[in-house]
Amino acid sequence: MENRVRTWKLKEPILLYNINGTLNKDGSILEVAMLQMQIGDHVEKTVFIVTDIGPEDVIIGWIGYASTTLK
Repeated sequence: MENRVRTWKLKEPILLYNINGTLNKDGSILEVAMLQMQIGDHVEKTVFIVTDIGPEDVIIGWIGYASTTLK
């Protein structure tokens, strides 16, 4: 628990693939975390998967369909 975020174990693991289609080195998603996130005036609670995604800390998948503009 690197950032002291409470996580929950999934009942069933989810296979995790990299953007190039190869299986992620961790193999599966085993945990999730519920966090409140704020970007500008937009605030929402969202579920984050917990796994090794290389040098990135987080990938925010909803940005593409949330009509949110980042500055």
